[in-house]
Amino acid sequence: MSFLSSFVSFFEDSPVTPPDDDYVYEGVEVPFAYLNVDPAAEVLTTGLVIDAALDPQILEETWKTLVEQKFPRAGAQLLGGYIIEYFLHSPDTFTSDNPSTVFTAKHYHEPYRTSARRNIDVLLNSSHSEPTCCPSPSLRAYLVSEERLQYADSLLFRAAERFRFSEKHAFNIHVSVFDDLTLIGITYFHVVSDVGGIRTLLHSWARLISGESIAAIAGMDRDVRPANYIRPPNELDTFLERDVNTIRGYWHQRVPPTGSFKELFARIDDDSSGRNRRIMSRLWHWMCGVDGERRLVRVPKTFLDDRRREILENLKLNGSTESVDHSDVLLGWWFKTTYSTRSAFDTTPISLHISVDLRPIIFTEDSAMSGPYINQASSTIVIAPPIPANAFRRMSLEALALLIHRARVDYHADRNALVRELWWRVEHQTRLLYRCPPGGEAALQTDWSAARLAGMDFSGARGMGSESKGAGRVVFVVTENLEEEKGSGEILMEDENAVWMSQVKTSEEWEKLRRSGAFKFV
Repeated sequence: MSFLSSFVSFFEDSPVTPPDDDYVYEGVEVPFAYLNVDPAAEVLTTGLVIDAALDPQILEETWKTLVEQKFPRAGAQLLGGYIIEYFLHSPDTFTSDNPSTVFTAKHYHEPYRTSARRNIDVLLNSSHSEPTCCPSPSLRAYLVSEERLQYADSLLFRAAERFRFSEKHAFNIHVSVFDDLTLIGITYFHVVSDVGGIRTLLHSWARLISGESIAAIAGMDRDVRPANYIRPPNELDTFLERDVNTIRGYWHQRVPPTGSFKELFARIDDDSSGRNRRIMSRLWHWMCGVDGERRLVRVPKTFLDDRRREILENLKLNGSTESVDHSDVLLGWWFKTTYSTRSAFDTTPISLHISVDLRPIIFTEDSAMSGPYINQASSTIVIAPPIPANAFRRMSLEALALLIHRARVDYHADRNALVRELWWRVEHQTRLLYRCPPGGEAALQTDWSAARLAGMDFSGARGMGSESKGAGRVVFVVTENLEEEKGSGEILMEDENAVWMSQVKTSEEWEKLRRSGAFKFV
């Protein structure tokens, strides 16, 4: 165990001084028995590109009003030290010493559209009739404050711990104002929010900026706890007693539990504090190839329409009553295209995961909790069983799109199974779960287009005397992750002519796709 212990110790954190033991937080503390199974410490940034120069003061004042009067949890602080031990502290009152908002802004006093920067208009005005791929515009410096960027450069696997017992509001807002564009970045831990939560916050913010009364906007109580509103099924007690992972599409151990690894995994399961679990989470991130290159993929809507029509016509011809939607076709096309470049002898099992918002499934209109919920409430739908990499070569787009569609239908149809899984997760929070079996790979696709951020109206923040000619609407949406995990990606948005995806692959994988001619690189 000596070598493994030495290797693991490389990922240990430098000690962080906690607050005094007798320090008392004034306010509401909500522990995170979080619903999802994703890494809690994952740091995300959602970025908006708006086609006008906005007034940062208006943006800050409206955000502050929204947080303090409707979503106090958005002004809470994320506290804790380990992956499982997070909790939100929402103060009774916000003060200058304990503000509701971490809001930074920078004015560049020049146009964004210069030869030194990648022109977003060129991307949006593309007229290609076939899918295209291009480098992702480098916007991170405009979406995250300089202070946070300095943190990020030194974080690596220490994301959560570097924010321990320091100023770490649930959400950090940064605004970059150019003469012709405004970029807004919202940075947060994944345990704090997700697509559904960001959708609620940003649309509420846009309504307030547009002049709508704050009283007309539905809010969220600071102490709401979703587990209190999920009634367990009758067979739950027996279900929770199982000493195995019971969440569909996830695996507990990724290596055979023998020798030194058996001892280490035993330590992980027996460690209620989550310390060893945290170390192994980082270890597996490092060993499984986290780093990747992010690129944009533009898929014309006419291309998707044609493929979907062909599939529906063939299904009808064969007497089938099944159907597929555009999202099924889009993801099926992406998976088939990218994995068809793998060797004909490559049998690596590929686990396909698609993000799903749990809110409409769990918190229905007649439930006790049917209002807005901005914190993490998402999971993934898995296409089971895993598909061998070389099988994508011979699978038709129709077959793959149908697999995705059926998985979605089955997942939404069995609410009791989902409730059991959520309760199991609450009771087994120290379990380290993975999206693929030993020796396999995972591919996660998150649908940010469901948040409908593109086209949002921020024109009310243009301010008096603004000379900016833009409409003040969101023209592009981007995502930034502190750690880019290969195989992952997002459906970013839709515009009038196309669907935009942001995908992470290794440089070698991108080169194989370029040589395959599957789509055009521009």
